[in-house]
Amino acid sequence: MIRVGGSCGGRYSRPIAGITSYENRILQNNEHKYFWEDSKFCIDNGIFLIVNIDTYLTGSRWRPTNPELRQFILDTKNQLKSLGANKLNCRFTYDNESDEYTDFLSYMNGVRVAHDALAGEFELGAGNFRTQRKDWYKALAKLSYQKYYEYFDFHMQDELSDIDDIQSYCNWILYLKNTYKLKLAVTEGNIYNVSTERGHSLLKAQILKAESIGCSDFCFVYANWMHNGEETDDNMSYNWNFNPISNYWNDMRSFIQSKKPQGEGIVDMIELNYIKPGSKNEETRAVQQIMIDEGYDLGVAGADGIYGDMTKKAILKWQTDNNLKVDAIVGKETWQWIIENIKTGIIRFLQLIARKASYK
Repeated sequence: MIRVGGSCGGRYSRPIAGITSYENRILQNNEHKYFWEDSKFCIDNGIFLIVNIDTYLTGSRWRPTNPELRQFILDTKNQLKSLGANKLNCRFTYDNESDEYTDFLSYMNGVRVAHDALAGEFELGAGNFRTQRKDWYKALAKLSYQKYYEYFDFHMQDELSDIDDIQSYCNWILYLKNTYKLKLAVTEGNIYNVSTERGHSLLKAQILKAESIGCSDFCFVYANWMHNGEETDDNMSYNWNFNPISNYWNDMRSFIQSKKPQGEGIVDMIELNYIKPGSKNEETRAVQQIMIDEGYDLGVAGADGIYGDMTKKAILKWQTDNNLKVDAIVGKETWQWIIENIKTGIIRFLQLIARKASYK
């Protein structure tokens, strides 16, 4: 399963109903005048938000000092939190195609500043280089163990003109993933005319290949093109200013929904009790089983459905280890995270559903 939606938010596109992921770029000088409106739309409508701290400016690039960049990210992070953004529905990524204007070490300096400013409250992606810059992607992959970023964000555009090109490029990305233990996402895909069956099919082939190598998200520029006075969509968009212009939009929208991760929506199947110190319920038993699966010590009581001191200690350590909010509480949003990120998460959740149903 994979989240799929738009990219180049604000510069060329806007989010639209039917997508499940969106890369939204915050620019200096208010060049993306819809950033906050579109971010709220995503948060309110269950569209996973990827916030790109983009240095692009019309005709130039923003070159902040480290303190300026840090303060900008802190301000952005805090305002997003006020809109309801959290680690479960939003993450950040740093810059777009920075290989066009700077060197790799300068780019990584920005990544380090961003990662430090986020302080574990949101995960950070790095990359977003032009597709042909394999040298930069490889250099970035080698730094994965050093915890400068959580997601390896890459593009699938230039020179990926047919199925063989897509397969070859993604197999190389898969090699990097396996070698350096990366988490993957595509932040820009699609170079095709989606008003034709061939272009539409090639984009779906990109998405399927990205899914097969384990990408969490696939964002493509032309889901909903925004008229900007600079460029035209060249028949590469499904929608233009929220109006369908491709006969294949309904099919793509259905395809996107069919790929929606299991954790999104399935948590709403039953009414869940929050798990907190003192709880005695099936939700507690299920989370205790997951803690045991993940190697945390619950003592001789094990998964007894009673939230005591050992359970609290295990959950606090688990939240710390995974950069989640450390409050010893497990609710609906955290269950979604469990299902999407822990191998036994969906199994334990379905067992929970079965147990609760048997009591009715």
